[in-house]
Amino acid sequence: PVSLEAVVTYYAFETPYGFFVQDDTDAVFVSTQAYHPGVRAGKQVRLSGISGAGEYAPIVRLSEYEILGDAPLPDPVPVTVDALMTGAFDSRLVELSGLVRGARSHPEQLPPHVVLMLRSAGREVTVRIDHAPADPTVWLDAAVTVRGIASGTFTAQRQMLEPLILVRSGEMVRVDQEPPAWQEIPIYSAGELFRFASAGQPTRRIRVKGTVQGHRPGEWLAALDETGGGFWVETIHDTFYPAGSVVEFAGFPELGPSGLRLTFATGRLIETTSPPPPSRSEIPVAVRRPAQLHRVSGTLIAPPRPGQNGWVLQLEEGTLAFEAVVPVAGSTHAEAWRPGAILSLVGVAEPLHAGPPGLPPPPVPLRLRLLVRNPADVVLLRPAPWYFSPRSIRNIMVGLIIAVVVAATLSILLIALVHRNRSLAEARRGLRAARDELAAKYEERTGQLREHLEARDAAEAEAALLSAERTRVARELHDTIEQGLASVALMLDATKEMMSVSPDKSLRLLETSAGQLRACQKDVRRSVWGLRALALERSNLAEALQNLAASLDATAAASFHFHCEGTPRVLQARSANGMFRIAQEALANALKHAHASVIDVGVQYEAEAVRMWISDNGTGFDPTPHDDGKQHFGLSGMKERAANLGAELEILSKQGEGTRLRVTLPLNGNGGLSV
Repeated sequence: PVSLEAVVTYYAFETPYGFFVQDDTDAVFVSTQAYHPGVRAGKQVRLSGISGAGEYAPIVRLSEYEILGDAPLPDPVPVTVDALMTGAFDSRLVELSGLVRGARSHPEQLPPHVVLMLRSAGREVTVRIDHAPADPTVWLDAAVTVRGIASGTFTAQRQMLEPLILVRSGEMVRVDQEPPAWQEIPIYSAGELFRFASAGQPTRRIRVKGTVQGHRPGEWLAALDETGGGFWVETIHDTFYPAGSVVEFAGFPELGPSGLRLTFATGRLIETTSPPPPSRSEIPVAVRRPAQLHRVSGTLIAPPRPGQNGWVLQLEEGTLAFEAVVPVAGSTHAEAWRPGAILSLVGVAEPLHAGPPGLPPPPVPLRLRLLVRNPADVVLLRPAPWYFSPRSIRNIMVGLIIAVVVAATLSILLIALVHRNRSLAEARRGLRAARDELAAKYEERTGQLREHLEARDAAEAEAALLSAERTRVARELHDTIEQGLASVALMLDATKEMMSVSPDKSLRLLETSAGQLRACQKDVRRSVWGLRALALERSNLAEALQNLAASLDATAAASFHFHCEGTPRVLQARSANGMFRIAQEALANALKHAHASVIDVGVQYEAEAVRMWISDNGTGFDPTPHDDGKQHFGLSGMKERAANLGAELEILSKQGEGTRLRVTLPLNGNGGLSV
């Protein structure tokens, strides 16, 4: 329990309600459960309550209070941003001077307030001002001194993320230096910013004149100055500038991962010209010219995925992948945008610097995002193959249905005609005999057709298996090794360009390239392990398992024993591959997770089934399913493979007693002998 007498310095309207009080010793936040209109800044109060931990610093949970009258506010303490980060001034009335680099109004909240971004001594701090002017941009680029309560935003672990100053009204903001008039703001070109200059870089607003390349209000605005330098603009107003508009922008310059950017900018339209023509560019050229309009062609390699206010397309130009963001509502273009289609796109280049984790971004962008202005900038050069089209599949199904309906109609008419000629008994007997003969031939032909289809399905399954394996290897080479080598190539190109200028940076890039090559080496080894199943193309299941056990016995720390009972037979490619994959997963688990020293692998060929077992003397585990949302040791994958083959999977294991896995594949079902 606590009892205090202090001056109210700020009232917070957010839920839960509360107010800050301060006396001659310190300050504290008082938490309340309801709004108290009589409590406001400048009132002397006597209160009682219970102390609490609070989100960051100690607080008081209000029990009751009494307003004693008016009282002057305590003198604010001058502070710095570094001092605010220590938390030593939490809840106290402070004073901070700095340059206003951002201002946004929030009239929809209670109370209406303004948020300023104040830069002081090279650091930025957020300032919230209640009952501020309707247009806070009058403070942009002004040197001000604010008086308010030191607060902040905090994590669930009661750690300060960043400081926050709460100001009760615009009267608590003193303008020490008015912002310069428009004509007094210095003019720069995009190319000269953030290069070496003995006078340093500008810290206040600058003006840059450029031609708008494209504008998506609320998302992005790209412009090109007279020197050919591209830059991005974040405006504080909702004015739309169509492509071709010549605008003079004033804002704070920043260098981000996508190039030069003017933040909290305002613009003045100079003239409106025709939209600029795009330049035909390849990916390596476009990625080095940010915020410029380019025309790029590529092949769609994946279905479009929904993005923010549009669709994201994944494309390839040669061996280089890039993505395009198209502002399209709904699925209007889904029919044309299918994998395999070749598209021509016009958009603004946004380079993406994405280097290895934990390292600074490379000097050369590695990826490209194309910001398309509207759907008309996407032209279909060549549609995807017809057999991928949902419309073609629908047309085939409709044709089959019509054929069935016609055949059924003709059959009905024929039966009606036979019944209407009852006087011709001999004709009926002849028709009946013909029908019986036709039925017999139909049954015979149906059996032949069924055998033919089964043989064709088996051949197609074997071909599909080989094709799937080759597709998997190609996808792994493309998604891992090829992308890694492309990244290494780009970094080596950058190293060659920087060798004479910055040997230290060149050495770091070479070290990064070496690490990337080692990662590629690991990917190659993983792909080679996946190719083990190709041994089934040259041998039966027993021989493939014996070769796998022999190779592991020569390289692993465990001892392997192989057993084969019965006469080996050749299975269908799909069944043999599934059994081999289950064996691979079980052996990997025995080595990696069970730490087994002795492993037995066996195959038994019977008249109606093939049985495969794998046992080890490892640590064992509890095979009972758990509802923890996790999949342990690839058990779910082995169960799915067994279910797809129509096989029975049995796993016996206990902690400390090893594991025995047995798979029984019936030969009268999906696993029958190949023909």
